[in-house]
Amino acid sequence: MSWIAFLASVTVRGVGGAEHGLLAEMQLLLTVSPAFSLSFGFARALLTGVVVVTLTAVLWALMIAVSAAEEERRERTVSLVGAFAGVLTVTAALTIMSIFAEAPQALTMLFAIQIATLASMLAAGGVEIAAEVLRSVSGEEAAEPKQVAAIRQFTPGHAGLALVGPPANDREPR
Repeated sequence: MSWIAFLASVTVRGVGGAEHGLLAEMQLLLTVSPAFSLSFGFARALLTGVVVVTLTAVLWALMIAVSAAEEERRERTVSLVGAFAGVLTVTAALTIMSIFAEAPQALTMLFAIQIATLASMLAAGGVEIAAEVLRSVSGEEAAEPKQVAAIRQFTPGHAGLALVGPPANDREPR
C-alpha cells in the first residue's frame, strides 16, 4: 500500500522541490510543447484517463493479491506482476514522450516512480520466496528452529537452489 501512496503523491504533488506534480507537468508538456500541441481540455482528459485506468488496474491487482488464499498463489503472483508491469509500461511510454519534449521535471518524477516500482517488485518477490521456503520446511522434520532450517535451504549444497556446484579444486578426489 505504501507503493500506491507513493504513486499517488508523486502524481499529484511531485518529488522534493518540484513545484507541480506529474499531472501538472505532463499537462503543461502536452499543451505548450511544439511536439504535442493539444488543447488544455483534451490534455487534461487524456491524462486523467491514463491515471484513472492505471491506478484502477493497480488497485484491482493489489486487492486480488491481498485477498488471495494460500492455495491461490498463481493468481496472487499474476495479479502482482500485472500491477507492476502496468505501471512500468505507462511510465516508460510517458518517459519516452518526456524525452522527446525535453521535460526534465517530468523525467525525474517518472524515474522515481519506476525505481519505487522496481523496489516494490523486489520486496514482493522476496516475500513470496520467503513464504515458499518457510512452507517447505516442516516443523516436525527439523530439529532446529523453522527459521534456521529455512536459511539452510539456501546453502549451495541444497539440490533445489544450487545453481553452480563447488569449484573443481574443492571437490573430493574419486
